[in-house]
Amino acid sequence: MRHITIIGAGQAGLQLGLGLLQHNYDVTIVSDRTPIQILHGRATGAATLFHTALSLEQSLGYNDWPEAVPTRNVLLEMYTPGGILPIQSPLPHPWITVDQRLKHAVWLHQFSRQGGRVVAQPATIEDVDDYARESDLVVIAGRGRQFNGLFKRDEHRSIFDRPQRRLLQVYLIGVHPWYAATNPQTKISFIPGVGEIFFLPIYTNLRQQAHTLQVEAVPGGPLDPVRLPTNGPDCLATVRELMAVVSPWHYGKIKNAELSDGTSWLAGSLTPTVRKGVARLPSGTPVLGIGDVTNLNDPVGGQGANNATKFAHFLIKRIAERVEQPFDAVWMHDVFEEFWRYSRYVNAFNNGLLVPPLPHQQHILLAASQNKSIAADFIQGFDNPPSLFPWFIDPAAAERYLAAHGISRFMPVAL
Repeated sequence: MRHITIIGAGQAGLQLGLGLLQHNYDVTIVSDRTPIQILHGRATGAATLFHTALSLEQSLGYNDWPEAVPTRNVLLEMYTPGGILPIQSPLPHPWITVDQRLKHAVWLHQFSRQGGRVVAQPATIEDVDDYARESDLVVIAGRGRQFNGLFKRDEHRSIFDRPQRRLLQVYLIGVHPWYAATNPQTKISFIPGVGEIFFLPIYTNLRQQAHTLQVEAVPGGPLDPVRLPTNGPDCLATVRELMAVVSPWHYGKIKNAELSDGTSWLAGSLTPTVRKGVARLPSGTPVLGIGDVTNLNDPVGGQGANNATKFAHFLIKRIAERVEQPFDAVWMHDVFEEFWRYSRYVNAFNNGLLVPPLPHQQHILLAASQNKSIAADFIQGFDNPPSLFPWFIDPAAAERYLAAHGISRFMPVAL
């Protein structure tokens, strides 16, 4: 039986491990924490899964949160000098947001119960070399400082060299819903030059139905806090203060809300980065990187967990097809590049949300606020970014796309 070691127990690593067990591989997952430590640790993010990734995740059979309220409707608000453009669309398939701490703790426990080996301790580079000596394949699926520099930055594919947003997020109980109980909604507010505000239902680590409010602040703008908070009450107070100034509507919804628990907050920033998919350990052994390790996206487009899920399931198939052939560096490179043919659209879409919209994109968004079909196409792009290409990126393709929807001339709009 071929032995595969996965370093990291996150969205990509755990699904990869669970899937490989179902294909009768001997699998070890090295996690820096136990399931209990994951469950009760600091929040790591509210990862909304869209239809495609959600279906892949559910195919493993370990979705133990049937009470989680799904999003069935999306309202995307584009703030303009002339007012707010509402882009609203019902979802043909629901989105679901589950606290990653709950999800990953349950999965790591299930992995062990299904016969996988769990090593619950941080791994150094030297440790990974030791694992490599007893494994047919090592996959790095966890971001850790010890791996900084292992996978080289891909300068051609990485268009940013600094954080584009500062992130604040709180999980809240006591929010009065703004939507009908039968039609839960994700509300996304895009404020050019200021940032984005995401407001949606979440199922927390303590199995509570709550809401999460996520602030993506343009550095130096009105949403950017003077300092990053250092504890939960501080984070909630900071978010309230920012909402009172920038969005009184959001402030009204959260002014009496409380954190779902003392650990349900986060603050920080990251630099969107693509890295080479294959690295070599000090011994010379090649290892493959997946998920945020090699493709770190800003949370603005919700692509991180979705892309990690898709890559994990893609990799399961490619590993199973390998049968007895070696998992060498050439194979690793080819697998990574094959998935990049999809992922490049993910990055182009996500990165595009971090910069001011181009004139043709402004026209598309204006049209989407008035045309249900265009609104549905744009919202569908979150689930399937390639569906936005080329019409959302190329001006000539945008003109053809809009003409096909009966729109040939545009009212000027500045976003």
